[in-house]
Amino acid sequence: MTWEAALQGLIFVIGIIGLILLLLGAVLFAYMLLKRTQDNSRGEFKYGSIVVKLPGPIVLCGVGIVAIVVSVSLYEPSGAQATDDGPPSHTSTPPPSAASSTASPPTASSSITPPVTAFVVDDPQQDAGVHGDFPMSGRSPDLNGDELWIFVRSDGPTGGLVYYKTSDNPIPVSAGTWATQQASLGSDEDIGMWFDLVAVRANPACQALILNVKPDSGGNLIVGRDLPVGCSELAVRRVKKTG
Repeated sequence: MTWEAALQGLIFVIGIIGLILLLLGAVLFAYMLLKRTQDNSRGEFKYGSIVVKLPGPIVLCGVGIVAIVVSVSLYEPSGAQATDDGPPSHTSTPPPSAASSTASPPTASSSITPPVTAFVVDDPQQDAGVHGDFPMSGRSPDLNGDELWIFVRSDGPTGGLVYYKTSDNPIPVSAGTWATQQASLGSDEDIGMWFDLVAVRANPACQALILNVKPDSGGNLIVGRDLPVGCSELAVRRVKKTG
């Protein structure tokens, strides 16, 4: 038995003694009041040479109440003490068996492609040479109702860089990927020239402006020197026309 257990036992005994004193004081007090009412005496309790006067039971009750309150406030059941103060148990983990140490086959979840979080142009590569019509492809997150267009940025008919529309419709994005066949850049006179392929995100307002672009006298579909309001660049690829 530890000293904590002994102390808890003593506190419990104090509580029992307090309860006994409270009951004894209450009985004596009731007896003395009854006796005082019946014979108009002073209400004393006599047992042999022991004489208890009226304040005595009140004192007993008070001492009993104090003992009970102290006992209740300090007493902790053994189960709670073991839970609060007991040392943490240490459960040894058995070593992995040979079967568990073998690499498990991949589950179905390991083959799930993570969602695309950024727009990427996979093809063509930066500073690549392109010849005639050529493919473009990449990855894209959900555009939330906006559309994807590919513009060509190069010298305009009157000088300066302008954006050219090179397709009649936006490029569909499906399952996080996109692909298109880009028309030949410029003319044969432009072989050896550099062009910027600009991926553009267009909201509905910008989309309406793009669809309304009409060819100029040279047949060029020029969007403008700047992107319309509601359009933003997603990525740029610089390529060289090689044929």
